[in-house]
Amino acid sequence: MKRAFLREQGKSAFELIEEAFHLLRSASPATLAAYYLGSAPFVAGFLVFWTDMSSSPLASRHLGAATLGLTALFLWMKLCHARFARGLLAELSGREMPDAGFRRFLHSLVTQAVIQSTGLFMLPLALLAVLPLGWAYAFYQNATVLDGDDDVMALIRKAARQARLWPGQNHIFLLVLSGFGLAVFLNWFSFGFTAPQLLKMLFGLETIFTQSPFSLLNTTFFVAMLGLTYLSVDPLLKACYVLRCFQGQSLNTGEDLRTELRRFATARTLLIWAFLLLGFLPLHAEETSVALPPPAIESAELDRTIGEVIQQGRYAWRMPRDQAGEAKEGGLFVGFLKAISQAIDDAFQRVGDALRDFLEWLFERKKRSSPDHSASWITPQLGLLFAVLAITACVLAVAILRIIRARRNSEAVASTALAALPNLEDENTAADELPEDEWTRLGRSLWERGDLRLALRAFYLASLSHLAARGMITVVRSKSNRDYERELRRRAHSRPELSLIFGENVGTFDRIWYGLHEANTEVLECFLANVERLRASS
Repeated sequence: MKRAFLREQGKSAFELIEEAFHLLRSASPATLAAYYLGSAPFVAGFLVFWTDMSSSPLASRHLGAATLGLTALFLWMKLCHARFARGLLAELSGREMPDAGFRRFLHSLVTQAVIQSTGLFMLPLALLAVLPLGWAYAFYQNATVLDGDDDVMALIRKAARQARLWPGQNHIFLLVLSGFGLAVFLNWFSFGFTAPQLLKMLFGLETIFTQSPFSLLNTTFFVAMLGLTYLSVDPLLKACYVLRCFQGQSLNTGEDLRTELRRFATARTLLIWAFLLLGFLPLHAEETSVALPPPAIESAELDRTIGEVIQQGRYAWRMPRDQAGEAKEGGLFVGFLKAISQAIDDAFQRVGDALRDFLEWLFERKKRSSPDHSASWITPQLGLLFAVLAITACVLAVAILRIIRARRNSEAVASTALAALPNLEDENTAADELPEDEWTRLGRSLWERGDLRLALRAFYLASLSHLAARGMITVVRSKSNRDYERELRRRAHSRPELSLIFGENVGTFDRIWYGLHEANTEVLECFLANVERLRASS
């Protein structure tokens, strides 16, 4: 019932804001730094731009350059916002944040430039109409949060679908955060207005603003306070939309349940280890808390025990020299050897007693009542325990050595295989480096591993190798794909179907390898089917 209610209504706006505060508090410093690394330069650049354009008489001369610079700062801010949102999503789901390579950076730059640039016009229009403002604002925030490997149209559809989800929650928390933003703005305004007076009182700094406080109230001051308010409130707003997108996608993927299960599994493991480590303490405490009556001791045994205690070293030094147990039989040397033998025997006895007491505590065995603490602690059970521990240690050592050896062998084999195969990422790799069958085998191997883009190039090089073996083209590294297409059309003019098939594959390859189109299984199957038709026709 609760999940059905969440699907229809979502969490309350105040619960969402509370979770967003918690998410920001638990965010890593790198995630927060990614946000301010992009937002602070844009706010500072916009303040400089506003001041220059509103007060400088020469502003028109560098208006173009300033506008381009502000546009670059805006795109950089949106890229950092997308990385900030990915960091919050990784923190929320308990997964590692994906690596940000140059390809992902370029993809995010294009998608954010295409989508967010329209927000500069659509959001003011939505503000004039008032009603669609909440949906429009949610759409552009979702486009930042959901930025990933999807193309522009797929990202637009996902952001629009999330913007239509739970409209009541969206509009309520926007109203609440608007009031919160107004309070933050008034705090910054009060601080900025009183800061010159505080500097004068504390440090004696006299400025034009202390002489005329109301001269501070200009458009530049208000824009600066709005910028500080934006830097204070916008991370919380982004965190709310991160939670909305995560919860909205979890309705279909169940990611929130998997995250809770992972956390529960971790907590359960810690509890199990805690019980295993502390499970014996209550039993031990119960055993020690039982008061037993003192055993009855006979007088002869008591006298013998007292005599043994008096002969110990801690008391013998008080006795006269002739009564201190000094060994006279056999001479001084024999006494010295006996003392060493007794010391070794006492050491082994103490170690045996300590080990026996530990094992009795561990296995909840009763202490022995015999006063004879000789080497009888080596019981068959203890010997069996030592044998099991020794065998386990040997098995673990052999297993670790085999794992290390297998890993080294696999790394050596992998490095040798990679060194032998051509680098498909290199643009200088030509089709004549491998025969047609090897290219096809390499492409299928990459396909099975999930690297569809490199598999596509391997199949394309296989088609070039096939045509070169038939004498229809000549492989030269300086030729482009269109050069090969024109050469094939010229040499195989009597077979126009070859040019059509090859031209279709060239277009597909260029769109994916040099463009922004994504390689998927359907495209790869169609491309490989064309390669097979090319082989059959030639």
